[in-house]
Amino acid sequence: MLLEGGISNGHVEHCQDIQLLNLSGASHIQIKSLKLLFVAIGVSFALTKSAHAYIDPGTGSLALQALAAIGIGALFYIRSIGQAFKKLFKRNPLDDINRDVRGE
Repeated sequence: MLLEGGISNGHVEHCQDIQLLNLSGASHIQIKSLKLLFVAIGVSFALTKSAHAYIDPGTGSLALQALAAIGIGALFYIRSIGQAFKKLFKRNPLDDINRDVRGE
């Protein structure tokens, strides 16, 4: 269908799409590049073969050491929070002595 000036309806819709893209801040070239990137990533995942790899003892040892460090660090953190609460609610024996001396 032709509109005023010999412009087809499809051309007007295409121009409106481009204007919407410009309003969103992304250019037509950026969107094409992004589509190409997704296609390339999809193809690379589709064409890969399984890698028959293993985890060597050094890597396993490192993972075990990291887990131990996380666990011990968490215990110290929890312990420090517990001590802070104890200190907050613990009565100070010097307060009792001062009250006795003052006769309260």
